[in-house]
Amino acid sequence: MKAFFFIIIFLMNIAYAKVNVSLSTQNPVKEESFNIIFEIDVEGDVEPEISFDPDGLEIIGKSNAGVSTRTTYINGKLTTEKKVTVSYEVVAPRARITYLRNILVKTGGEDFKHNLMKIRILSQPIAPRDVFALAEVDKTEVFVGESIIVRYYLYNKVPVHSTEIRKFPKLDKFLKSYHQEKVVPERVSYHNQIYTRRVMYTAQLYATEAGNYSIDPITFGVRYSRDRGGIGSFGLNLGLGRTRSKTLTSKKIEIKAKALPIDNVPPSFTGLVGEHKFNLKINKSKFITNEPIELTLTVNGPGALELFESPTIISSPAIEEFESNADLLVDKDFNARKTFNYTYLGRENSTLKEQRLPFTIFNPKTLKYETIELQLGPIEIAGGNRLIPSETGLDKNEPKQDTYKSESSSLHQVPESKLEFIYKPLSSFIYHAQTIIIALLAILLITILSFFIKYILRKERKELPLFDEITQIGLSYSNLLDLGEVIAGRKCSLVQALEERSYKGEALDYFKDISEKLDEAYKKDGNVTRIKVDKKKIKELQKLTNDRDTESL
Repeated sequence: MKAFFFIIIFLMNIAYAKVNVSLSTQNPVKEESFNIIFEIDVEGDVEPEISFDPDGLEIIGKSNAGVSTRTTYINGKLTTEKKVTVSYEVVAPRARITYLRNILVKTGGEDFKHNLMKIRILSQPIAPRDVFALAEVDKTEVFVGESIIVRYYLYNKVPVHSTEIRKFPKLDKFLKSYHQEKVVPERVSYHNQIYTRRVMYTAQLYATEAGNYSIDPITFGVRYSRDRGGIGSFGLNLGLGRTRSKTLTSKKIEIKAKALPIDNVPPSFTGLVGEHKFNLKINKSKFITNEPIELTLTVNGPGALELFESPTIISSPAIEEFESNADLLVDKDFNARKTFNYTYLGRENSTLKEQRLPFTIFNPKTLKYETIELQLGPIEIAGGNRLIPSETGLDKNEPKQDTYKSESSSLHQVPESKLEFIYKPLSSFIYHAQTIIIALLAILLITILSFFIKYILRKERKELPLFDEITQIGLSYSNLLDLGEVIAGRKCSLVQALEERSYKGEALDYFKDISEKLDEAYKKDGNVTRIKVDKKKIKELQKLTNDRDTESL
């Protein structure tokens, strides 16, 4: 019985001897990666197949860590043994005791099972870590719409060769924007240990409704060496020590978002949380009808200005809003600046009295709604047919009829025709639009007519007799061949025709010079160039042609 038992144990050890499973660290920590390493003896070029139950561990990577080969020659037989090392990178989400179950390796047509493996996951590392990832926020309890700055850091006390972000935080429940900050290393103390840290990713977040939120983790892949030194800790790699690779994941951070107070909320509440500055500018205070009234509202602060829509500035039946747009810019201090540009058109005579525009924000420091008032006006619009008192800024106790009379009398101190004469060059784009369109159409019509006239003239010129055409408008490159054909009675150049007709002396040199100039101009740009010709010389050519015709008779 005992012999049988020892035989079974021996056979099991033989089977297990071909598969060895180990951990890269004996004390893995939650949310920090570690490796499960399989060392397998195989024969030939067989690739092993590995399977196991991770029991809650998250597998984030697999790699072939190495292959070692040994060849032996025994009793005339050559045998090759190969050991394959396969590494699985895993992360434990929480501290507990877990087991690797159902470990099975298939190689060379054989199945090798391995006993379950116990792994104790710690909540904190026993010794200070060489490198780790950490997320930090400027506050963990906020109001809805209040700014949260989250920075993801890489902490290291050993030289880091390279870093990559393998998994970005989603942060889907937040309204978010990414900020690019300089990766400048700084020395800090963390848990009584000196580290160098670098900000790797920065985001500005806003909770859109009350409730509990989580700052998602970030995952880094780093390569570092274990040697420590004052110079290496500042990121200068001296290439000393053994290089290691590791995946780092930051921890989640819980955020509580509270609802804004609902008691005594002013009607002018903008929805912005935090201290903000408001500024309002207008191009001038007096306008004529249809002249642009340009306003600029600038809001600066840490609130969610992406959600802040264009507020109403002017509301009057005599003033029409023509255009409005907004630009958003985020500064390095995470305060945003949103600029609203308004363009209004005064359609009729009106006076917009001075008014104060309220803008309310919620201050999380004082836990109160605070109102800022901006001054606008007075705004005068003149040059129309009649005067309409603006309802905005009008004193309810003041009779509307009296207001009409006082404003009307003050406006008629300057004749309306003179106002138009003075302000007409400053009229709005709409006011000038008809004039501009008419001018463009007139220019287009004149251009078309000029081309048409030139076409008619060219057509008429082509219908003139050859010598009359040359006498009136000059000699062109195309006329050279025509003259040669007329003079010689066959297609040839003008110079060749003149030489055949014994045309000599200064007259021949004259036409040779013209022919060379026209030929050079045509070869240069291909344009039709005409040269004025001496009328006496043209008459001589015409006489020469007539003499040829007489001889032929």
